[in-house]
Amino acid sequence: MGFAVLIGVFGAARAYFVNWLGERVVADLRNQVFSQVLAMDMKFFESTKVGEVLSRLTTDTTLIQSISGVGLYRLSYGRAFSFWAPWSFWDLPI
Repeated sequence: MGFAVLIGVFGAARAYFVNWLGERVVADLRNQVFSQVLAMDMKFFESTKVGEVLSRLTTDTTLIQSISGVGLYRLSYGRAFSFWAPWSFWDLPI
């Protein structure tokens, strides 16, 4: 029972830190993109609608956030499982 609780605690901690890291990546990305948008020439905004720019910015960063969070979680889960699983497990025929 203690082992199950320990696995649950480590799983929750891993999920928390992966989500935190994903949020930080997206926040930094949004800040950099917003700085780039502010530095653009006014001619860009004359030919492009502001709503389109904001929609793309929001949609693209949200997509990156969902991909990075899931990808990092799967990567960490795969690494944790590969160290936990006995080596003979990988030799089983499929």
